[in-house]
Amino acid sequence: MPLPGPTESFFNVVAERFLCQKTFPTTFDLIELWVNSVTGQDTGPGRGTQDAPFLTITQAQKSYSNVSRQEALLVHLEGAAPHVLPEGYVFESSINPDNVSLDPLAANGFQTRAPLTLQAEPIELLVVQPGDITGQVIDPESSLVTVQTSLVFVPGALVGRWIVDGNGILSAIADNTAADLIVAFSGAMLAPLRIMERTAAIVSSNPLSFTDPTIQIRGTLSPVILQGVSIQATNAGAVCVAAGGQVQLVACDVPNLKIGISPNSIIPLDGAIECQACSGLGSLSMLRGVLVLGNCAFSGGTISDMTPNAFVAAFQSIFTAFTNPLFFANNRGPGLMLLQACEVLNAVGDGVHFSGRGVFQPVALKVAGSGSGVHIRLSSTVQGDAVRVITFADSPYTAQLTDRVILCDTTAGAILVNLPDPRNAAGIRLDVKVILGAAGAIVSAGVFSIDGAPIYPLPLVNDGVTVLAGAPLIVGAEWNVL
Repeated sequence: MPLPGPTESFFNVVAERFLCQKTFPTTFDLIELWVNSVTGQDTGPGRGTQDAPFLTITQAQKSYSNVSRQEALLVHLEGAAPHVLPEGYVFESSINPDNVSLDPLAANGFQTRAPLTLQAEPIELLVVQPGDITGQVIDPESSLVTVQTSLVFVPGALVGRWIVDGNGILSAIADNTAADLIVAFSGAMLAPLRIMERTAAIVSSNPLSFTDPTIQIRGTLSPVILQGVSIQATNAGAVCVAAGGQVQLVACDVPNLKIGISPNSIIPLDGAIECQACSGLGSLSMLRGVLVLGNCAFSGGTISDMTPNAFVAAFQSIFTAFTNPLFFANNRGPGLMLLQACEVLNAVGDGVHFSGRGVFQPVALKVAGSGSGVHIRLSSTVQGDAVRVITFADSPYTAQLTDRVILCDTTAGAILVNLPDPRNAAGIRLDVKVILGAAGAIVSAGVFSIDGAPIYPLPLVNDGVTVLAGAPLIVGAEWNVL
């Protein structure tokens, strides 16, 4: 089935970041070419059709630049063998040899901001019909779904695949048990659920290269789109986007991303990547630019090299067993990190570590497993949910780092509110108040303290307290009543 193109919102974000014209690429005429890594040939007349495909991606792009300088190009990738790119090959359209400055005219016709798309048609592994679904469990913290079925799966066999639901939404599969699917999707999914598999891989001619990633994109304000492919990394990485480059990855397996970094230049320039329903991210280096993740499932990697010029937004995504805290950056961190309806599971260390002077905005964020904490340096800014109303049915309730106001309805019984570890919440302010009922509430700091006491009682309706998490180097590891 055809994969969707990039979202208009992504192009608007990139346009605002790069101060360029907002142009959505669906308005362009389309040229379609075919590349077959087994049966194709790069020589001879009439090449590039489905019946007489090219052998290489580079020849298809060269042919396109020779025949047209205005239309968008869609390259269909076919063949069982990997598609090989020459070492050091750059998907460039307006770049000088210094790898930084831009030519006034584009080399391949992208001055019209028409996109280049490399697409591999996926295969359908199986279909989960409505009658196969026995339940859908929504996580109360992240709102992500586990689909329970009557089918029999090999545990873990579907990791890295993706689902297309009845609305056509693509979501990566983070894990599966013998009967359940853990999906990077918020809320209940609409059946039938089509489980899809990639059919093509892109590799470098020199996978041992320490200087050139497999895919390099720079020097264009037009997007390069890869759909349904597995990108195998060299020692220098898998995808590098710099100098005004834009990339959208749809249902791709991508082990490494570098944004705002030019391999042969010391000057960092903005880049932008959008990942939709992708998997496999092992590492991320990001000096400048924008990264948008949607419905992705990444496992076992490290996301650590950030600067204040990096902007990260993740929606409905799952990060599992990362080898260090998510977005750990020592004393540096991204300028903005938004995690909405996300899960960080079994990470090493704090789970999520945000430092520097940027803005951290978690909304419906679940952090669990061996790295179950969130560490935020006092110089950072945290933006969270405004108000949360809880009842006796929610008790005991553990306050989240995104909570700002907790209102307690004690009509059905007393409520216990547990405060998080103040060492992971330095500088966070929280208001707790009883708004209904006569049973009262208790605010507990667990093994820590609230102004030296383990609890702060709120026995009557309209009783409330405002607490501030202390920074260990200033007032100790406790919550302070304001």
